Amino acid sequence: MNKFYYGTAATLIVIGSIGGGILYSNKKDPKMISKWNIIDVPGDGNCLFSSIAVSEYYNQYNTIPIYNDAIRNRAKELRYSANDFLCPNGSISSQEIDGLPIKYIVEPLGNESFNGYCKRMRNDYQWGTAAEILALSHQLKNMIHVYIIDNQTSEIKQIASYGDSYKSKPIHLLYVNSIHYKSLCPQQIQSKL
Repeated sequence: MNKFYYGTAATLIVIGSIGGGILYSNKKDPKMISKWNIIDVPGDGNCLFSSIAVSEYYNQYNTIPIYNDAIRNRAKELRYSANDFLCPNGSISSQEIDGLPIKYIVEPLGNESFNGYCKRMRNDYQWGTAAEILALSHQLKNMIHVYIIDNQTSEIKQIASYGDSYKSKPIHLLYVNSIHYKSLCPQQIQSKL
């Protein structure tokens, strides 16, 4: 059953939901309709990195990949890349990202030391955070936009944007229930309106 609803999200007007995707219209060109393909990945602690790997593939080939060993391996490479940036040689970097010292960006658990954080985040099944997204936007030299779906209005809302200085095709992520990332892959289709 198709459910249509209206609302706004950043510069988008949501106009419907069809087959697992969400349709929106660009306010600047209402005749151009886009569909968000929401691509789920396993909720195994690697979802942030897997979602970025799916979005990278989509941006490069304009097709949704099958979740396979190649995507899993790319997700692992992305985890290592973020960790190498934040924790060179296994210790928190003394560098800054966008004017903030890295030690103020990373999120150690409880009484975990910075070195403990660096060691833990190198392992599979550890949840990535805004620190890893920020690091990857710089490592990949790519914009990364994070969205939610508002439960009250069903609007897609952009809640964060990383790497805005990079003029690349953005990676879009959907943050779900404050615990899981999915890939958002936009498709442009010509409206018949």
